[in-house]
Amino acid sequence: MIGYILFVLILLFLISSIFALSNELPREDKWKIRFAKDKWNSKSGTIIKYDKIEHFLCCFVLYFGFVLLKVDFLYSLYFVFLIGIIWEVKDAFLPWEKFGWYGGDGFSMKDLVADMGGVFLGTILVNLIMM
Repeated sequence: MIGYILFVLILLFLISSIFALSNELPREDKWKIRFAKDKWNSKSGTIIKYDKIEHFLCCFVLYFGFVLLKVDFLYSLYFVFLIGIIWEVKDAFLPWEKFGWYGGDGFSMKDLVADMGGVFLGTILVNLIMM
């Protein structure tokens, strides 16, 4: 039950922050969607130097965390994918130049692929451990 509550809180935080912080942007940029021009080896990570490794590890840990909190495997998969997509939507609207580490450089499909890779590895490890 706590895993589901945690998921809802994360979603509410991400979605509300998009709307709240977008009010600080100039009117012409408020709903302007930006796409990232990142590379696979981009060194724009916040905690870890490489951004894609950071995405991979964050989604791996999130997936594993939801499973440890007794959330169904399939729901855990959906939750982490949804959080990754909403995070990229947030990056599309909130520029890092204005919002620092919480902003982004645009929507990135490469980040989503790294997210899926982390969930994929988490799924494999959970299945191996549960056997």
